[in-house]
Amino acid sequence: MYFLLIIFFISLAGTAAIIGRKLILQRKGQGNGVGEPLFEIPPLSRLRNIAMAKARNLGDTMLVTAVKGYLRTVSFWKRSRDNAKIGIKKIWEKFDKPKTPGDKEASKFLKMVAEYKSKIRKIKHKLKEEEGLE
Repeated sequence: MYFLLIIFFISLAGTAAIIGRKLILQRKGQGNGVGEPLFEIPPLSRLRNIAMAKARNLGDTMLVTAVKGYLRTVSFWKRSRDNAKIGIKKIWEKFDKPKTPGDKEASKFLKMVAEYKSKIRKIKHKLKEEEGLE
């Protein structure tokens, strides 16, 4: 805050000094008159040529900047889309349950338990046939 006030008062003092010097020169009669320009104005045709060249240069610069911005934006959106696809695919694979039991490989322990159950079932079936309970 103080910095801005200091800069303001310095510029105010500079402006006052410039105006004061102009007034002193006017009082002494050394100042330039009302009709006298401070610098030479070039012919209008030359100004038009300079303005056209600058406008053409500015147009080219704006075109290049617009194309670069477009390409960067498209590239950013493509990368974002690809990253989002990968993230969604990872989440989908994480929470998606296999459709058939053969999709996932069972652990050794579960295989042993399944074999044991099937053996017991076979033995029960044989005993029921021998006893004639069925």
